[in-house]
Amino acid sequence: MTFLGRMGLRAWLAQHWHSRAVRRWLIAVVIVGTVLPVSQARANVDLVDVEDEVMCVVCERPLSTSAGSAAEDQRAVIQRMIDDGLSKDEIKDELVAEYGERVLVDDGNPVAAAAPVIVAVIGAGSIALLLRRRRREAPAGTSARSEPEATDLGATPDDTSTPQVSAADDARIDAELAERE
Repeated sequence: MTFLGRMGLRAWLAQHWHSRAVRRWLIAVVIVGTVLPVSQARANVDLVDVEDEVMCVVCERPLSTSAGSAAEDQRAVIQRMIDDGLSKDEIKDELVAEYGERVLVDDGNPVAAAAPVIVAVIGAGSIALLLRRRRREAPAGTSARSEPEATDLGATPDDTSTPQVSAADDARIDAELAERE
């Protein structure tokens, strides 16, 4: 038997909804379920997370790669903001307000963003050119990957079951086989 007995949750709520305690309990569950993830998200902000997206204001390199005293001071400021409970976006907004847009790492490099597309287009074009050349170089009526025909082996077009071997070739084959034995 379940906690609610044989009636379902919907039936139990219909019977007990008029109770003020039940309504307060449900409202508390909804509020805790909404507020708790937000507070946990703020608690998960780490200096390393922010360092990758912020530039050192003196050397203008990402803060994660800077080692100067100005970078250490900037890290201390960010750590205080984290300790005060600010989210990553709030920290970045505060830094932009204080230092300007130059404090943010610029991820908008159009060449870096377009590089995979450029490589794919160049690769597809190269393959298309290669296939076009192979078709042009192939003799008319055959594809570029044709199998050798029976006529290439010395047989006549009427007799394609067994290739014909000349007497000279037959003697050469016998001599080579004798040497190997």
